Amino acid sequence: MNYRIGLLSVWLLFTASAGANCSLSPESGQPAPHIFEVPDMTINVDADQAASTTSPIKRYDTDVAGYKVGYIDCNNGELYGKSSINLTAQGAGYLFPTNIPGVSLKIMWNNGQGGGYSTGQLPTVGNMDFHGSPLGSWVYDDKSLYRIEVYKTAETLNLNSQGANIVITPNNYAYNWVTSDSISNAAQILHFNTIQIVSTPSCTFEGSKTVDFGTVTGDMLNASAEVEKPLDFAITCRTDYGTYSTTASISSDSASTDNSYIKVKDSSGASDALAIRIKDGTGKDMLLDASSGETISSTVSALPAQFKWKATLMSQPGATKHPAEGTFVAHAEILLQVK
Repeated sequence: MNYRIGLLSVWLLFTASAGANCSLSPESGQPAPHIFEVPDMTINVDADQAASTTSPIKRYDTDVAGYKVGYIDCNNGELYGKSSINLTAQGAGYLFPTNIPGVSLKIMWNNGQGGGYSTGQLPTVGNMDFHGSPLGSWVYDDKSLYRIEVYKTAETLNLNSQGANIVITPNNYAYNWVTSDSISNAAQILHFNTIQIVSTPSCTFEGSKTVDFGTVTGDMLNASAEVEKPLDFAITCRTDYGTYSTTASISSDSASTDNSYIKVKDSSGASDALAIRIKDGTGKDMLLDASSGETISSTVSALPAQFKWKATLMSQPGATKHPAEGTFVAHAEILLQVK
């Protein structure tokens, strides 16, 4: 008797059912992701502004989103978070370095629900909590927004005086994401346009200057004689551009018609006998309407730009009498322009 043994192979096919990830709600506002824009911006800073990681030199809040970006069918415990992009690692105080050494950036987010701003730490990761329900919805509020703060973190910056000093170039720099950390999963993106910085020199001047001609007699001014005294002054500036340039000019309310000299008032109040001419450091006559000037260039930051002018007392052209005895006075204003 022959027996045939039949072998039956049974393949058991098991399938595991995994919950789907978040998907964009058909009721979500558009476009999604929402783009928060930081416009072109020029930040002004004084050269003597103290370095700080807590006091920003500029703060800017974006417009609120204006509509909700929502997701449905999210798993309880699914990931969400905030991340940076196109920036190097954060330093102290959650500050990002920028293209300008000594200028740093902080990025903060507000959920629009009265919870205040985030600390600025990026990245951050959390788990969605639907309080025991396996699935839920996740929404970014229509009142949410970003805040940026710019800090001067070095006592002196090294800026270029010949061109723009770009802190941030146009690009995306932060985003809120769901499910996994990728800008392709972003619900909201923070986009910057160009941010540049301009520094203003901080200067100190010696204050008012007095030129004392001492005692002057009529004989000293006869035959076109002159009495010359030094008019030295200096200005010291701190600058973030390494060096600075100073132009000095002078004006007077009592200048002659041609602005070539200052009319001197004698003790009787008359101003038709004496004159004072001003020469710059090269010996050139200065006009008294601020239209001429002397420039000292490339002064190193924190060192003085020193001007060595001359004030010359003389008889006014065409004068036929001596001034009244006593004190005589004249006034002028030195104007300084620093770049």
